[in-house]
Amino acid sequence: GRFEAANGGTLFLDEIGEIPVSVQIKLLRALESRTIQRVGDYKDIPVDFRLVTATNKDLLQLVAEGKFREDLYYRLNVIEIRTPALKEHPQDIAILAARFVREFSQAYSSKAKNISPEAVKELEKRQWPGNVRQLRNVIERMVVLSNSETISVDDIPPEAAAVQQSAAAAPEKNGAGAPGETSPAATSLAEREKEQILATLEKFKGNKSKAAEALGISRRTIHRKLGEWGIK
Repeated sequence: GRFEAANGGTLFLDEIGEIPVSVQIKLLRALESRTIQRVGDYKDIPVDFRLVTATNKDLLQLVAEGKFREDLYYRLNVIEIRTPALKEHPQDIAILAARFVREFSQAYSSKAKNISPEAVKELEKRQWPGNVRQLRNVIERMVVLSNSETISVDDIPPEAAAVQQSAAAAPEKNGAGAPGETSPAATSLAEREKEQILATLEKFKGNKSKAAEALGISRRTIHRKLGEWGIK
């Protein structure tokens, strides 16, 4: 249905690295043949569309791991536009934070009108895996919950801490550990990630959509993590 709606225009698919292999095959077929089939139908319907996709993952790494089709990767990667992560330009956080404070102060008729320099410096230290979207969500919550005109460091919620979507740690190269061992730092990071996700889920009473939005990650990522931890 989305392909039909995009006929003659542009279709945008977010989190392309998260789609299962079965869907990747169908997407590749649609790209190659420029036709689609409705569910339950056998008739090919021609569609003319421009496809734009986005991901925060290393698709080549997923290809190497067998999680993303190589032929689909090269079919998609005609023109690549890399958007720098927020942590790569922390100098913009002050401007963005001030803008979001003004936006939500007006939207909610909040007492909060500005943010302190100390709070901005603290925000600049964070990793922001969810980038600007996560920063915006955090600022919104701070504005809504603040009881003063100036947002302070104490108003920064714990969910604003870095949540790394980390893979298995690489073998240590300094002789401190045997090849294949997970470094203490990586283990600690994985533990913090688990604690942060579970705490946010608890905060939102198990609502994965709200937790994912607060953390700046996808709902599918939360499902995957819970599966890895054996949690239903």
